[in-house]
Amino acid sequence: MCASASANAASWPLMGYDAVAHMIEETKSADTTAGKPMPYTLLACFAVGMVYLLALTLCIQNVDSITDPASSLAEMNGVALIFWDIFEAKYESGKGAVFLLLIPLGCGVFCGLHSITSASRMLYGFSRDRAVPYWWLWQQVDDHGVPVRAVFLLGLPMLAGANAFNVSSSIATSGLCLAYALPISFRMLLARDSFEPGPFSLGRWSIPMDVVAVLWLSFASAIFMLPLAYPITTTNFNYAPAAVGGILLLALSAWILSARRWFSGPRTDVDNSDAVKTKYWVTDPPRK
Repeated sequence: MCASASANAASWPLMGYDAVAHMIEETKSADTTAGKPMPYTLLACFAVGMVYLLALTLCIQNVDSITDPASSLAEMNGVALIFWDIFEAKYESGKGAVFLLLIPLGCGVFCGLHSITSASRMLYGFSRDRAVPYWWLWQQVDDHGVPVRAVFLLGLPMLAGANAFNVSSSIATSGLCLAYALPISFRMLLARDSFEPGPFSLGRWSIPMDVVAVLWLSFASAIFMLPLAYPITTTNFNYAPAAVGGILLLALSAWILSARRWFSGPRTDVDNSDAVKTKYWVTDPPRK
């Protein structure tokens, strides 16, 4: 159990490599340029994450204080506990760790803002395509173009406490991994011969990279469904497996019973026909 909780915490610094994908829509010629920075994002995330994990590991003062569930500080965050032990060993007081924790706290605030912004944007996009229940509520925006109702919907679970926040993060991250793993798996298993690559392609390396990607995403998704703390209680239980499994079951049931009869994919709100291109691009061609 301790190993599972440690693996869950250690996986966070190795995530975030998908950040470049959220900016694809804002790039020019995205079909050819968006894939180029992704390898560098992977390398940067791996390098920074490993340095961070190694630094934390080498700074552990007392393994028992971190792994012993009977410890008086057992409920403390693992990283915070390492910082506390460092200051206590050096200065006989761990209070200085509070100031050091302001750095990851600030990072967490900005990470939370980014996560809510990204998630509300995706909920808004799915709502425009009428692909989620009560889509007419979540697709509404205010005068500043912000999907306020989607933001509030996604932010409400955070008000239920620290465990709700941790579980919500695990659900979101596991779902993110599965969202990438499923289409890659379908491309390998169901459309290996019929798949038509776009302008950017890995060529002969596509299938090997797909295999590696699916293996890693499956592993990461499983890690984020493991218990967050030990011993397991009703207050620290990780409900991510039940939530993710329930959502997948509901989505599959909705598709089989109803959506497959009327859902035809993303809705197009802009006329991108050849007639419009000919009419408006004669004197003002698209910028490259």
